Amino acid sequence: MRLAIILVGLLATGCAALKPGAEDAGVVTEIVAMAVDTLRSTADVQRERLSSTLDTLTSRSDDAARLRAGVLLATLPPPLRDEARAAALLQPIAARQPETPLAQFAGLFQARLAEHERGTEQLQERLRSAEKQAEALRGEVETLRTHERALAEREEALKRRGQVLQRGVAEREETVRRQTEALRESERTMAEREETVRRQIEALRETERSMSEREGRLGTKTR
Repeated sequence: MRLAIILVGLLATGCAALKPGAEDAGVVTEIVAMAVDTLRSTADVQRERLSSTLDTLTSRSDDAARLRAGVLLATLPPPLRDEARAAALLQPIAARQPETPLAQFAGLFQARLAEHERGTEQLQERLRSAEKQAEALRGEVETLRTHERALAEREEALKRRGQVLQRGVAEREETVRRQTEALRESERTMAEREETVRRQIEALRETERSMSEREGRLGTKTR
């Protein structure tokens, strides 16, 4: 539809620029109106009208027929559009000398189409640049996600290692506690044994004293 707007603009300004009293001005007006109507039609109508126009061009290859076919080929949507063939049809008309109203229109039409093509190329270039930027951003996002996953995995590994270390420390503490309890129990046992030995020694000493006293009494009686 943007090309339809271009054609309407050509009809309003281009035709007004034609040589005053030019007898071909009506042909130009009819071509523009036909092209605009075709662009607004269904795909079937567009195919039929282009086919009819090309058939007419085969049987009558004058400037009007060439211009009509060139305008349709340049403005219809793909796959009907054939810009290379349209340029081949319009270029000889635009270069016609002396200049005729049809040549004027063909030149103006080519200039507007070239302007539109440049705008389209610039838009496509901006789109490609935006796509490259978007692709670069997607790459950066994917890199960040990879780093995030790596950090999460490392955090999980550290967490697991910490849990293992905590269990190890707890087990070691329990082992030390048990060893300490065992040592304390051993100390208590040794203390009890020492006390038993001490009492036995005291008993032996007491027995020895008793025996000494008894021997002393027996010696006295003997004398």
